[in-house]
Parts: sequence; C-alpha cells; structure tokens
Amino acid sequence: TTSATHKAPSSTTSNLSKPTQSESDHDTESDSESEPDVPMIEEEQPKGPGQFASWSKSITLIFISEYEKNYENFHTGRYRKKEVWEMIHQGIKRTIKSGNPVPSATQCKTKWRTLTKAYNGVMINNRKQSGATRVTCKFYDE
Repeated sequence: TTSATHKAPSSTTSNLSKPTQSESDHDTESDSESEPDVPMIEEEQPKGPGQFASWSKSITLIFISEYEKNYENFHTGRYRKKEVWEMIHQGIKRTIKSGNPVPSATQCKTKWRTLTKAYNGVMINNRKQSGATRVTCKFYDE
C-alpha cells in the first residue's frame, strides 16, 4: 500500500508537502460528511455589512406570505423552482426596509424545508395515540 500511496508523477520535481493517500482520504471523507451542513452554517453567518444573519419572527412571517403569493408558480410548470425562490426573495426584499439584510433565494428554500419538516414532525407526533402531550408548531396558523 505504501508504494501506491507515494507514487509521484514522472517529472523530477522536488517532493513538496503533498498529503499522503490516507490524509487525502481523510480530508475527502470529512468534506463529504460535513458538506451538506456547511452551506447552512455559512448562510446564517453574517458575511459583511447588510448580510442576512438570522430569521426573526417578522421576517419568517413575510417569507410565508411571499411563499403563499408564489405557491401556484411552483406547480404550473411556467417557472423553474429556482426562479420561484428568486421571486420570493425579491418579494421579501421589496417588503423589508431598504438597508436591512434579506435572505437569499437559497436561504428561503432551506427555511421552507425546515418549516415543513417541523410541521410534519408535529403532525406525526400528534397522530400517535401514546398519551403524550400534544406538540404545537411555531408557525402553524400562518
């Protein structure tokens, strides 16, 4: 295995600090395992002045309202989903005071997925006849 690990190109360049196969595998594994989580974490962190950092209740309510306005656009086939998420982003941007950070189209898509997961989890929990206390969803009425 060591001979396969340290095979170098046929050129006679000096051995720069190249990672070994096991180091490369480790980096690849950790990147692929954490990759789905990284974009969400990065998106929630401010990237500079005016960058969106968190979902307040008021922004979430505006977002839900914009989603409802654009609901049909997801199902008509007239627009790609990416375009509809961009429309929702633009709607939020028009509603929020200028100068305030606005969630991106990708952040809107992720937020919708999070809200629907929470809602579905509550519905599944409340259908159980285990005698457990009913759970409520924060934005159920919206």
